[in-house]
Amino acid sequence: MNYNARRVNPAKAIYHKFIPESVRNPVGMARRRIVDRFTRLSHSESLPPPELLMNVQMTPFVDEFIRIGERSARSIQSALQPCVPAAAHVLDFGCGCGRTLLPLSKTTAWELHGCDVDSEAVAWLARTASGDRFRVNGTKPPLPFAAESFNAIYAVSVFTHFSEAEQYAWSAELARVLVPRGVAAITTMGDGVIENFPAHVTPENRARLRNCGFLFIEDERAFNARAAFHTLGGLTRLLSAEFDLWQHYERGLDGFQDLTLFVKR
Repeated sequence: MNYNARRVNPAKAIYHKFIPESVRNPVGMARRRIVDRFTRLSHSESLPPPELLMNVQMTPFVDEFIRIGERSARSIQSALQPCVPAAAHVLDFGCGCGRTLLPLSKTTAWELHGCDVDSEAVAWLARTASGDRFRVNGTKPPLPFAAESFNAIYAVSVFTHFSEAEQYAWSAELARVLVPRGVAAITTMGDGVIENFPAHVTPENRARLRNCGFLFIEDERAFNARAAFHTLGGLTRLLSAEFDLWQHYERGLDGFQDLTLFVKR
């Protein structure tokens, strides 16, 4: 896994410095639309329609879906493979239309299940993956699975949008559907990346994150527009009722989000 921050592309930096945003943005959007058409035409497998992609990543571009999904899958597999057997039942909590699950299904023997609040995304994924292992869940627990159904669960970019009350509720629910000593892989935005969100960088927010270990920014536009930041201590506190901390990889998900493994007691 790549645990280091991504390097800045020098050519891209120069382009951004000298080309005005008013010119840069329309040109970039037109270029991405053209690339998107070619990607869809040349891809041998089904790809989600733009409206589903907007729900997952707040952009309609399929190249982003493929690129981020492949990198996320590699990170999750590298973290879980040493401790999760090949025949394991693994849940993608917040699977959307399979951005991480689909590439992961090509490289592991795990029996992958998925759940999400987006019924259209789950329906598309069920058709594409030709299976009955995908379920729609509500915005509050419980999940539509029996207790102790899974050996492992991963949640990519899900706890990054939960309020504190939701963090407690969903961590308890994930523990319910995990077997004893099952593993939960949670990705979060650490205190080292808050500078990437200028609107959230205030002295008050920095102090709250430092002192409480958790900062939540509400946004009523969409679930993905909400932002939650964790220190390792804050994340451990939120999950401590059901889980023990096992491994923590700072920026372990593609050099940006932290990746933390917990074990159910």
